[in-house]
Amino acid sequence: MEKEENRNTEQAILKAAEEVFLEKGFVGAKTTEIASRAGINHAMLHYYFRTKENLFNIVFQRKIELLATSLSKVFSQEVPFFDKIRIAVETHFDFVAANPRLLFFIYSEVINAPERRKQLKERVFPIAFGILSRLGIEMKEEAAKGTIRPIEPLELILNIISLNVITFLAHPLISELNLDQDVIRRILKLRKESNAAFIINGLKA
Repeated sequence: MEKEENRNTEQAILKAAEEVFLEKGFVGAKTTEIASRAGINHAMLHYYFRTKENLFNIVFQRKIELLATSLSKVFSQEVPFFDKIRIAVETHFDFVAANPRLLFFIYSEVINAPERRKQLKERVFPIAFGILSRLGIEMKEEAAKGTIRPIEPLELILNIISLNVITFLAHPLISELNLDQDVIRRILKLRKESNAAFIINGLKA
């Protein structure tokens, strides 16, 4: 029973820490606020995780692993090339929609802290290079068949990321329009489909 209580307390702290770090970053986050959201006293937070740095490292590690996993899944489907690209764009769109603060959080922390860049390189880059290598082979085959124009796989990835992310960069402004949630969901659905179509049309020879 005690082990279960400890595990539940740890999970409550990590959940609260994730919320606060995503909202405010490492510098802006306060352990007192994390403890309050977790429903515990401040001393207990330090008992479980000792320092804010330790707690942040756990959250950051989890988030970059989530990013790495999502990248791996995006291009793993064994389907025709254009179907793969459509699924990749829509899968990435859904991932950003489910984690709207994640990419901005990782970007800001990587820019501000060299040790975060090291973590990103160790966890995400090997997966990303593997994806680029496999995708590059497929794209060369498609270009040789005349179905797509010659293009570097990194350019394709950057096009997908930038097109999808800009939607959610603008989302806070859209929210200020006080639109009905059904309208917003419909707009996002159409945006996801149009992003996929835009990427595919830009690839075609």
